[in-house]
Amino acid sequence: MGRLGELYATEPHQALIMAQISGWLMATEVLAVGIDFSFAPVLDIDDISDVIGDRGFAKHPQNIIPLAHAFIEGMKAAGMATTGKHFPGHGSVKADSHIAAAIDQRSLAEIEAHDMQTFKALMPKLDAIMPAHVIYPQVDPQPAGFSKFWIQHILRQQLGFEGVLFSD
Repeated sequence: MGRLGELYATEPHQALIMAQISGWLMATEVLAVGIDFSFAPVLDIDDISDVIGDRGFAKHPQNIIPLAHAFIEGMKAAGMATTGKHFPGHGSVKADSHIAAAIDQRSLAEIEAHDMQTFKALMPKLDAIMPAHVIYPQVDPQPAGFSKFWIQHILRQQLGFEGVLFSD
């Protein structure tokens, strides 16, 4: 996905076409072998994270949103549901949450202003969301995926998300 972000910087129209084709191709390939859905797309920013890296489309939400939207359109054209991950954002956390404690010390306002922008913009297109295995101690002591605050208050109530939630 990072390559699509690089292309978007110089040839945005071509990058959007490629993102849509990539979403369609990925979906048709896994559907062809009997897999019903994919945990895609990654909506995290490509910032400092060891685990997100170039799985993220770009460093800035304004570039991620159109690319991820095109990817989602491709997935849906193939008949596959979409799962945006890792809410509210893992790209600004260095640690890989699969092997270390991933802790993001920023405030809710900082997270909302940056990382959450992709989720807010694309939420109407998403069938499911996967919360991050990141602890945001300024907001809640629990990892987002186990946090009543993030899941019930932010995702369900504030943002009105009614789709499926998956644990990472």
